[in-house]
Amino acid sequence: MDTSIPDDPTLVSDGAIPFLRNLQQARKNADARVTANSQQDKERWDSIMKPHQFAIGEHLLLQHENKFGLEYNWMGPYIVVDKNFDKNIYKLTTMEGVPYTSWVHADRLKIAKSDDFDRTWYHPTAAHNNMRRDLAIDSSSTLPFSMIESTRVDRGRSTVSRGGDVGHYFDESEKSG
Repeated sequence: MDTSIPDDPTLVSDGAIPFLRNLQQARKNADARVTANSQQDKERWDSIMKPHQFAIGEHLLLQHENKFGLEYNWMGPYIVVDKNFDKNIYKLTTMEGVPYTSWVHADRLKIAKSDDFDRTWYHPTAAHNNMRRDLAIDSSSTLPFSMIESTRVDRGRSTVSRGGDVGHYFDESEKSG
């Protein structure tokens, strides 16, 4: 097959028009195939997915999407106080009666499985405030040890190097000096 381009511009343009028409038709066919495949995928996923439906008064956990470090993945529990069936969104309130500021989609919620619903288990704002308060109280420590039950922690010993690696952090004579 000769792949050289002829010097005559009319021959190039005569061959270009049918090529462009074929290219246009190929693009339309590809677009139709993509649309059909997308519809098949949607139907398959819709048959697999089971929409979440929560009742008013039910206890739920809210997914913690902006977690920092080793924070919990779920906040709550919250109580459902209102729902919008059309959009599958819910209005929540904490166990203490403080309303959550926005509506939450069901994809971010799951049922809280427990018998202990007397208080909120975890809320990041309260946890951060408690940590800041604890650090302010024990400002001499370089680590937030006040968040750990101090009766269970032997601050003068470590399992590494027989405690020599942490002893200087807790030496009372160096704290006052």
